Amino acid sequence: MKKTENKTVLITGGASGIGKIMARLLLERKAKVVIWDINQEKMNC
Repeated sequence: MKKTENKTVLITGGASGIGKIMARLLLERKAKVVIWDINQEKMNC
């Protein structure tokens, strides 16, 4: 992955699967992460 510190990243489908994993990895790398998913119940977990 390229340098992500202080970058803003939008992840669609972030409530599960690859989207959720990518969100966690990017947060560990100090990126600002916006997560969107149509499944509101999973987003609240």
